[in-house]
Amino acid sequence: MKLTLLGTGTPTPSTVRSGSSYLLETAEDMVLFDCGPGSYFRYLQTGRALTQISHIVFSHLHYDHCADFAAIALARWDQSGGQVPDLTIIGPPGITLSTRSWVRRVHLRRTRKPAPTIRAASPTTTSAAGWATARASRRL
Repeated sequence: MKLTLLGTGTPTPSTVRSGSSYLLETAEDMVLFDCGPGSYFRYLQTGRALTQISHIVFSHLHYDHCADFAAIALARWDQSGGQVPDLTIIGPPGITLSTRSWVRRVHLRRTRKPAPTIRAASPTTTSAAGWATARASRRL
């Protein structure tokens, strides 16, 4: 298991720190925690393909934790030629509606191709804080 800090910034814009984003590599998965401003570029600097990302986990839905999500999700899909496994998104309540909205708004403005398939957490059980604990199962 390996953890890479892609961004540890704050909501205050900076030319030297990217927004919140952490990459966790396991034997089976490549999990991106948060997609703050600059995380798309910082991920590309690791030399890994965007198609390697299997999951994105959002700590919360503030812009400084999700600003680069649409770019990452759509570039991952575009680079795969439609042959990449579904992207699993996990996050707090509202994540399904948010991810659907982000992807469709950006996607529809850029292309007439079918939108990528993204699976968002559809909680069957939740923690006291309202977090989804079940594996994602809903396709957007």
